[in-house]
This record gives sequence, C-alpha cells and structure tokens, in this order.
Amino acid sequence: MVENQNGSFLEYAFEGIDGGGKTTAIKSLHKYYSEKGCNVAVLSGLSQTDFGKAIRRNIVKLNSMGMGGIRFFKEDICRSYASLDGTHADILLWDRHVYSIYAANAALPSLDVIRKAEPLISEPPKVFIMNVPPDVAWVREQEAQKGNHPITPEWLVEKHARYIDLLTTEPERFIGIDATKPLNDVFSQLTGIIDGGLLRRKQL
Repeated sequence: MVENQNGSFLEYAFEGIDGGGKTTAIKSLHKYYSEKGCNVAVLSGLSQTDFGKAIRRNIVKLNSMGMGGIRFFKEDICRSYASLDGTHADILLWDRHVYSIYAANAALPSLDVIRKAEPLISEPPKVFIMNVPPDVAWVREQEAQKGNHPITPEWLVEKHARYIDLLTTEPERFIGIDATKPLNDVFSQLTGIIDGGLLRRKQL
C-alpha cells in the first residue's frame, strides 16, 4: 500500500450521491493542474480493473452482505493504492473512496466499523462531499442515462443523509461543496482549497 508519508503529495477524495458532478470535477481539475505543471494521479474507489468490474457487476449482492462484502470494496482500494508504486504525484484525486461503502449501506452503524474491517487502508486527509439535493441528483441521473448500477429516489435520499452525517461528525476531514452551483463556481471552490494546499506544501 502507498502511504502518504510527510505529505509527499496532496490527496483528496470526491464523494457524494450520484449526479453530484464528481467525475466532471475530477476531469477538470486534472486538466487544470496538469497544465500548471503538476503531476496529477486519479484513482477510483471502484477501479476499472477486472476485480473492480466484478464488484460493479455484483454490487447489489455485496452491499446486502454487510460486513462480509466490505472486504471486497476495501481490497479494490488497496489495489488502486498499490498501482501508484514508483509513480511521482503532486496531487492524488480519488473518485470515491471508503466513504461510499458507509453511504451505500444503511445497515452499518458507523464509519468506524468499516475503518476497522480488514484490510486496513489509509485515508485521504481531505474529502470533498459534492452536495446536491436527492431530487436534483435524480433528475441529473435520468438525463445522463448511465445505467451502470441501480438507483432509486429513495436510495438517493438515504445515501444523501449519511453523507450529511459525515459532514457534521468529522468537519476537519469532510468539506461540503455546493454542487448545485454553476460548474465555474464549483471549480472555483475546489481550486481555492487545493491551491491553498499547494502553497502550504511549498512553505514546508
């Protein structure tokens, strides 16, 4: 596993319910910071490897398994971290991380239960919660017609509530981003935070 020792790179995860613009934001940030000369790595909490694709195909079953299914999701994150070995990165952006497991599993009592489950994994110090109301997210998802996993309005409401819970319980890690605003405004919110991180790292 890659451990971000001494802040060798800035690491941010993007979370939130479907339709929040996570992938769009990551693509824009990757282009922006790459053009500024930064080495930007992008990883996914559900990878595009054969292992990750198998999880996607069986996601409903794995979610229904509770703690028994969690290890598959965490193992995929471990493998994503391992893929960085030997890679120099200034910024690491995650399209979802371990927090999606918590948000998608209403039966799990807390995030700590997931954190303590094997395999143990490192966590990004900062997590952007791309916050949109469930009804807005539902409309966006219907317009996008992705169809890559089952979504219902009720599920979005439950998932949104658990993300809001994270914002209130760990405000030092989770940062709410108003993703209902125009894309330029959302982008400005994100770059303002990341630029601050880059500046602080240069001053070390």
